Amino acid sequence: RPFRDLLLDQSCVPNLDTPEAIETAIRFIIEHKPPIVSGPPSALFYLARCLRERGVESPLAPFARVGGEQLFPFQRTEIETFLGARTINSYGCTEIGALAAECVAGSMHVCADHVHLEIFDGASPAKTGEFGDIVLTGLHNPAMPLVRYRVGDRGRLPPERCRCGLPHPVLADLQARVSDTLRATDGTLHHGSELAEKLGNFFGDPVSDGVRQVRFDQIDTHTWEIWVETLSEGRLCAAMNDYLAGIVRQIFGTECQVKIRVTGRIQREGGKYYYYRVKK
Repeated sequence: RPFRDLLLDQSCVPNLDTPEAIETAIRFIIEHKPPIVSGPPSALFYLARCLRERGVESPLAPFARVGGEQLFPFQRTEIETFLGARTINSYGCTEIGALAAECVAGSMHVCADHVHLEIFDGASPAKTGEFGDIVLTGLHNPAMPLVRYRVGDRGRLPPERCRCGLPHPVLADLQARVSDTLRATDGTLHHGSELAEKLGNFFGDPVSDGVRQVRFDQIDTHTWEIWVETLSEGRLCAAMNDYLAGIVRQIFGTECQVKIRVTGRIQREGGKYYYYRVKK
């Protein structure tokens, strides 16, 4: 790793699982003000929240490149306010590699010279512009061809061309992990990203000051735990409790019983951070 970092002229913090690692990353960014910071959106969002706590008033780097997880609007807002002035989103998978990347106009363009990306509705291609399953065919791996491979994510290919002028197709409404569905009290299924989308208003409200991260755990259809990572492990204010519990009840039913748990650190799982999960 040190030799690779030397060749690429970069400084790498493998994970942010300890206070020491977090301090190392923040100290490097503040002291060196690199031209670009790169990492999963949840990790860069976390660093941006830490920089907010330190009184940083403007982004310390011109660019932030994110990938590996679904990027939510509230993450982009926080990152661009305190960490990287321009967030560049990317989308890929281990099996094929780069799949799409964000252009100057903010659209996600398919890497069409590298992969053929289709949208399927069940077993057949979806109509133009319709939302459905992402299906991939790799174009540059003859040793292990992948033809119409379902990667497990969803999105759509709108017919309109991007105003940036690039000819590559645009991938819109990207939704990661199709299987991440949770059941409401009335039996309906909802994708977990609906919870993360609602966090935009929470993190944009002063009531969230001091909160670094949040995770929703569904115990059963009527019972939830919400983990809140904050600097002070004391009790949260009533307004914050009501805000977070209201997010669950708005989506999954007013009958939901919600318990708020406060911690000094929410652990990441498998290198990624999930804002929601079904607790086994």
